[in-house]
Amino acid sequence: MSSFKPSHYLVRVENLGATVADYEAAGFTVSWGSPQEVAHNALIHFEAGGFIELYTAPSGPEGEARQRGAAENAAKGIQLFQRFHRMINVGRGFCDFALETELPLGEALVQPGERVPLSGTIPSKRLQESGVETQWEIAFPKEDLVLPFLMGPYDPAPVITDEMRSHANGLKSLNGLRLRHPEPMAFLERLALFFSGAELLAQDQGATLVLGDFECRVESGEAPDWLALLSRQAPEGGLRLPGLKIQNL
Repeated sequence: MSSFKPSHYLVRVENLGATVADYEAAGFTVSWGSPQEVAHNALIHFEAGGFIELYTAPSGPEGEARQRGAAENAAKGIQLFQRFHRMINVGRGFCDFALETELPLGEALVQPGERVPLSGTIPSKRLQESGVETQWEIAFPKEDLVLPFLMGPYDPAPVITDEMRSHANGLKSLNGLRLRHPEPMAFLERLALFFSGAELLAQDQGATLVLGDFECRVESGEAPDWLALLSRQAPEGGLRLPGLKIQNL
């Protein structure tokens, strides 16, 4: 039985400080991913779980070297670096999402890995805003770069308070996403391998995966694209934010 659940949604921005201020003005409580003076990301957590990650490309000589290396290796066809290159060099706005598991990541990957080619587990770490270093593992689908990347549990787990999950605009949950893909149903059939009990619905010009109160709506299109997040508490006209649309489900 697969053991993943929706985790978080990545939004690539140019000026992290200015974008944080814009989201705070829109009624979100935003937490820095690391001490603010060195942070490359900021997080918006929700009462029902999951979060939005605002991030910017790494800067300075070391960051620029990482960007060049990702571009060079992506050009050689190395799939892991193709995704990394897209995330830090190409992507703008909402450009990726992740699933997470409470199991050791390698253990959770066994069943879906029988059907979807996956990378091995890759260690990752960051310094939290509190100054405590946390570590986790990630893995990537190798052939369809639109499929979400996969995360194991944080060690130690970040402390997320009720205040961090409370937003003046009333949003309590993220309940899905909309994206575009050349093969909507085939894409969702692969995505469903990471869940237990997901239902797939064929629709005109697209398809939808339903998992409890979460929906992934996929429209047919020539080029993949991440279109919007869905929330049951979003206003009828939705929210338009820097790099991101949040629509009412």
